[in-house]
Amino acid sequence: MWTTAVYDYLFLGVDTLVVGILYAVYKTRKEIIANIVKAPSATVGPELEKLLEEHGNNVDYIILKGKVEALEKPIQSQTGMQGVLQVVTLSEHSVKRHAFGQWGDDVRTLQKTLNAVPFGLRNLAKSGREIIVEVKNPLDAEGVNLLMPVATNFSPANSNIATAVVDFFTGHASKGFETTEKFLPVDTVVTGIGQVTRDSSGHIALIEPTQGDMFPYYLSTLPSENIVKRLERTNTYIKIGACLLATVGIIIAVRRITAWWQIQKLLFWIVDMLPFAQIAPLD
Repeated sequence: MWTTAVYDYLFLGVDTLVVGILYAVYKTRKEIIANIVKAPSATVGPELEKLLEEHGNNVDYIILKGKVEALEKPIQSQTGMQGVLQVVTLSEHSVKRHAFGQWGDDVRTLQKTLNAVPFGLRNLAKSGREIIVEVKNPLDAEGVNLLMPVATNFSPANSNIATAVVDFFTGHASKGFETTEKFLPVDTVVTGIGQVTRDSSGHIALIEPTQGDMFPYYLSTLPSENIVKRLERTNTYIKIGACLLATVGIIIAVRRITAWWQIQKLLFWIVDMLPFAQIAPLD
């Protein structure tokens, strides 16, 4: 049977590993946040063109803002809106029997359909020469609050006595099916964080950065300041979690060191008392 000491040492090992992982994640995300904060920002238009001229037609990491423009025939939503990205999700809502016979709500995704057309970002204002920056591989970007819900439809399941009996014994009763549609409409103001290049023909594109994982690719309907705040908030939670686990680990380590020192003191006392021990003669 394992002793308390064995459990303490096992916990210390796992705790040290988890704290190390959390600290590594915290440092990585902190560097990512710093790279975003240091990146130059521009809106599509003369401001962007000036930056490209200053950086030799290639800006390694930039915060770019513009309005969505479909480069091919746009997608039509269920509500009649036109857009460039569409996600339709079919989910089943049900009541499921959990442990100890308790019933609770459960949602299961049955199907997710993604539709996309090539799109770019154009000038926020229509004054002046229109510039379009093609957004390359938008599905590879991390979408932060990118798609907006535009339609929801719920179809209740048919229920009768027979199905109710079957549901009771199977532990699963369907309440109905929900179809939700999320959409990125044309003319939406989007913030793109990535690399911008311009080729010899003058074609400008926003692409995934080639500098590595410390320079992530983002697309969002939020301003860059809000994206940074979200990242900082998550990083704060990671830091707090790491500090709490480290504190627990220190407490357990102190307890084990204290127990070890008490054993050492007892051994020292026994060794000191051995010369005074009386050994009875054998008959």
